[in-house]
Amino acid sequence: MQTSAQSNPASRLTELRAAMRAQRIDALIVPSADPHLSEYLPARWQGRQWLSGFTGSMATLVVTLDRAALFADSRYWAQAEKELAGTGIELVKIPTGAATHYIEWIAAQLKAGEVLASTARC
Repeated sequence: MQTSAQSNPASRLTELRAAMRAQRIDALIVPSADPHLSEYLPARWQGRQWLSGFTGSMATLVVTLDRAALFADSRYWAQAEKELAGTGIELVKIPTGAATHYIEWIAAQLKAGEVLASTARC
């Protein structure tokens, strides 16, 4: 049996979704930031990269129980398309500097009463 550390992004998303169901979470935001907004993230804060396989420095990953999307601006579109191939994660191309563009996408995915969580810590 493969462990999470050895798996690929698609299988990591499957494991994540199982954990989300167990915790009754309908959507999860995985940002590219730590509590100090560091330019270079320590390994423990690179969950978005680990889950998606996208190695660019800025993007936001949102995972629902049936969809996943990576929100990146034009600096990363070509890189994201290549690195997300085969993962089941769609690339949402956002305008440069549109840091919270994913909120509208989440609102369209969730129904009233569903639970949104984030890996960000204050």
